[in-house]
Amino acid sequence: MGGFFNLPAAFFPRDTEEEKRMFGLLTRSFSAFRYRENYRIRAEEAVKLLERVGQFLEGIDKWCRGKLAELQRLAAAAEMDVHRNARKKGEGMNWYINEGKFQPDVR
Repeated sequence: MGGFFNLPAAFFPRDTEEEKRMFGLLTRSFSAFRYRENYRIRAEEAVKLLERVGQFLEGIDKWCRGKLAELQRLAAAAEMDVHRNARKKGEGMNWYINEGKFQPDVR
């Protein structure tokens, strides 16, 4: 799926005239609905857009969960490196996180 900024194009392609029309409908409908009392959209178009937006939100959720897991793995690896380096130096002390920074436990 790629990076975050590739997600909209993956879920809202604009390769065909119909896809371009539906994307335009999606992008214009928010402000049009908000500022015009008589704005209308066909039920089948609304259903199609609602399904696509639901898929988009699921895709964003999946991407965010994957990114969070990746960051958690990186944080765990960094913490292990800190402990490994402390042992190499012979410090043998415990470390803790204080305000997002690793600190030696000197209590």
